[in-house]
Amino acid sequence: LNEIIRLCQWVFEQHDLFGKRQVLQQPMHLCQAIEQLLKFDNFIATTVLGGNTHAKRVLSLMDIYVAGDDELLEWWMDREREAIFDSLFHGTILDQNSTATALPGQIIYPAVAPRAELFCSLLRSVRTKAAAFSFSAPYLQRVAAPLCLQFLDAVHDSATELKGNLLQQRRGSTTITAAALQQNVGEWCQLINGTHASARLLLGGEDGYDDDDDGDFDVQEGAVWEQDNDPAAAADNNQEPPMGRSSAHHDMQRFGQSLERLETVFIEEFASCFVETLLLERTKMANFLMMGSHVLSSYEDDEHDSSNKSVMPDLSPDLADAQHLLESFLSVVDEPPLPSMPASLRNTTFYAPRALRSQTLTLVAEKFLEVALDWHGTTPEIWPQGARRFAVNVSLLLGDDSLLPEAAMRLLDVNTCMCMDAVQLSSLGDVLCGLAGQPPPLSEDMFAVDDKIYDEAVSMIRAKNLLWLSLGDFLSILNRRPDLSHIGAF
Repeated sequence: LNEIIRLCQWVFEQHDLFGKRQVLQQPMHLCQAIEQLLKFDNFIATTVLGGNTHAKRVLSLMDIYVAGDDELLEWWMDREREAIFDSLFHGTILDQNSTATALPGQIIYPAVAPRAELFCSLLRSVRTKAAAFSFSAPYLQRVAAPLCLQFLDAVHDSATELKGNLLQQRRGSTTITAAALQQNVGEWCQLINGTHASARLLLGGEDGYDDDDDGDFDVQEGAVWEQDNDPAAAADNNQEPPMGRSSAHHDMQRFGQSLERLETVFIEEFASCFVETLLLERTKMANFLMMGSHVLSSYEDDEHDSSNKSVMPDLSPDLADAQHLLESFLSVVDEPPLPSMPASLRNTTFYAPRALRSQTLTLVAEKFLEVALDWHGTTPEIWPQGARRFAVNVSLLLGDDSLLPEAAMRLLDVNTCMCMDAVQLSSLGDVLCGLAGQPPPLSEDMFAVDDKIYDEAVSMIRAKNLLWLSLGDFLSILNRRPDLSHIGAF
């Protein structure tokens, strides 16, 4: 192989294909020639040697003609960076929409933001070219690092714009239409999916997409940004041997970690804006929460006749607008996949919707938990009549399905416990008093002194089918039920 490469080297030198005159007179032809060198070196490495470039000391045409000529290397890396930046930040692909055909009633958005998809493609190209060098740090520093930095800035700018559109800051409006909200949520999903795929690629995934069914990527340290070849091979190509893994390789890992953190920030930012601003400030949901303590401490039934079980309670008017916004949000994140969608693309497509759904509904549930569990000392009493009214509104707002996050399931269990029959609840309270050896009111610390007692208390709660309720939650409700005072110890 080395003899063939040296023969190619002699032919190139006879025709001065990589001399300074080519740089000045035919720059486009020179770039194309370098591309051919890359293809040749990649063919030798992957096909002839089977990817084991360390097994044999094989010469590299890129090392000989490009890396071995500082002036040509600098010139070529500048052209590479210009071409990449032009396609990533000024290309027409960024204006293209999804070509998927929607079924009636479906809302189709691209799985990944076009810029992020292009970034992943360019990054794979950069990886291949960097691997052609025995010492790839200069190429990574001059091409890959600026690309990642610019992409980070672009992603952050996109998120800022989406946040502004979500809050309607530019238009000075206090509300957002269902169609505008659905479009905004779809664009957030694209951005987060793209950031997630890009981070996985930088951190070691073979590509930016997930091939298994768990929604996570299998990260292998260094799978993308391979360590530079052995010093002996570099010495054969008249290059200074590398001193271990260069900082440029670690920079790529750090860029991936930064995108990972940014991805988490985007999810939290959307959920916070949606709940804190749209739901609490621009609907009357805050009014319902402020009156929640009064509702729970009310021992009067709703205006509907409590004896008429066929009457379906209505959602509170204070929650009507919030329910409308939640339904518009869920219509996007709960969109079913197309039947023809491959599994890898399906997992990538639904990473962001699942994350946004979980984070948003978690924040909504926590707002109601603050009232029900008396986190701020504003709900000293709970009467079952008021608890039923509170629980009905929560159930109508959130729904009751298997896709609810842990906080929402906990809230539903809290509602069940608050509405529990006084005799049944008091009986369980008496058993817990006996187990702790203490009179009411009970606290979690009374059970924490002995792990066996604590586990026994939790198992009693689980026996009531309260699977998401903690012992502290149960005791908080138990101690605030004044209707238990005439039954048993309570």
